[in-house]
This record gives sequence, C-alpha cells and structure tokens, in this order.
Amino acid sequence: MTDTVSATPSAAPVPRARGMRDLLPGQMRAFRRVEDAFREVARQWGYEEIRTPTVESYSLFTSAGALSPEMLAGAYTFLDWDGWSGERVVLRYDSTIPVVRAAADAGIELPSRLLYVQSVFRGAEGEDWQCGLEYLGAPPVVGDLEVLAVAADTFAALSLPVDLRMTHAGVARAAIDAAGLTDVLARRALLDDVAGQGLAAVQDAFADEPSALAFFQTALGGSGELPLVDNLIALARTGLPGAVAPLEELREIAAALVETGRAVAIDFTLPFDFEYYSGVTWELRGEGGAWG
Repeated sequence: MTDTVSATPSAAPVPRARGMRDLLPGQMRAFRRVEDAFREVARQWGYEEIRTPTVESYSLFTSAGALSPEMLAGAYTFLDWDGWSGERVVLRYDSTIPVVRAAADAGIELPSRLLYVQSVFRGAEGEDWQCGLEYLGAPPVVGDLEVLAVAADTFAALSLPVDLRMTHAGVARAAIDAAGLTDVLARRALLDDVAGQGLAAVQDAFADEPSALAFFQTALGGSGELPLVDNLIALARTGLPGAVAPLEELREIAAALVETGRAVAIDFTLPFDFEYYSGVTWELRGEGGAWG
C-alpha cells in the first residue's frame, strides 16, 4: 500500500529547519552530474566509495583533537536517551574523522584510497554536501598530489574551466610563530586574521625586520608562478627560517602538477582554517568565485 500526501500547499506551510535545503528535480540532475563525474574520475585513480553514519558519537570529534571547541560549538548535538547512557551524539560535522574511524574499525589495510559523497552539518551553513577523498597511509606528498589531480580532472570532465591556486599553511604558521606573541588572546586573534586574509594579516608585525619584510612583500606581490617559490625559499633562509620546509614541500607538489600539464598559481592570500589544515591548501576558482 502506498501512502499519498496532498501536493496542495496548506494555508500555513511548515518551514524547513534552519540551514536545511530541498533539492528539486532540476537541482538533482545537476547534483548527479557532478557526483557521477567525481566518482568516475576518483575510481580511475583507484579510489573506492565509503559512507559513514549521519549520527556519530560526539566523543569521536572531541577525542580526535582535530576540531577546536569553537568549531564544535557549531555542531548539531543532542543526547541519545535510547538506553541508560544518555550519550551525546552529533550529526556528521566532518567526513574525514568518521572515514578514518570506519577504516580503523574494519581493519582496512593501509595504504587505502577512499572516496565519499555525503552531507555534513555545521553552524550557519546547515547541511552541506561534500565530494571528498581520503588517501589513508599515503606516502608524503603523493596524497596531496592525487587529491589535487582528481579535483582538477573532475572539473575538466564537467567542462568547467578553473584556476588552481595553492598555498601552504605552514608558511603562515611560521610567520605567526616568528611574530613572538605571548598573549594567548592576541595570538588567537592573529590566527583568525591570517586564516581569513592570508599572509597580508601578519606582514605589519615585521615592519622593523628588513629580511622578513622582504619575504612578505615578495610573497604578496609576486607573479604567482612557480619560480616565486624558489625566490621565497632563498629569502626565508634569513627572513623566516621556519617557512623553508613548508615552501620546499609546496614547490615539490606544484612542480609535479606543472609537469603533468596542469596550470598552477601560488597565492599566499588564500584563506584557510588553521584548526584543520597544516600542509598544502588549495582552491579551485571558476566563474563566480571559489568552487572547491
């Protein structure tokens, strides 16, 4: 027996929950086109699909230490009173941590390439769908290269031209460490500024240090081409030593992408989340803004 619901709108329609959205037929066609292209490209690279529960234990995210209290404040959490424990649970805030948990629980042998297409629930964004990859146990640099290549190839499969822009969170972190802020709140404020504005937010802290200032001016005013990184490595040796290793890693990944025919731009103004990223970060920009 099939239940039917009248399609006639009532006088007082019930609103959707905040941050949640419907995907109507036209939107679903576009959604399927994108996820099908992503799956096909990822499978060509050897990735297999995984899906994790929508509801996870809250302690999974707090014990992992990857998400700050500020980030978790935007999570959808509630008490599960099914039984005596009253365990606090959370709607999936992030996919990486649950995928790692699932792989560990199942004893999946590493290295392992996993893909997912599933929603996350966080703060003002509400529900947001993600196409993502996890290369668990990947050799250094190789994992970043594959993720970037799959992203670029997916947009190419969709005939959507994008610019790949890259930076490294370690460069900004080295700058913040070199600023020498001892006040916790001041350091937190600077972290937030750099996360939103890139290196430009910390440049003024080095106005009296010519070597460091030359580094920042070059980083923020450079061409964005690969030789920029070589220039910055030379400047960092005296101006910002802590940035040398991150810059060398950035150069290695960017050079490998260029060798495979993919255009890359180095951009130290890119925003990123310090709580989540420690290595190479990137953005795909197309018509209308950032797409990934």
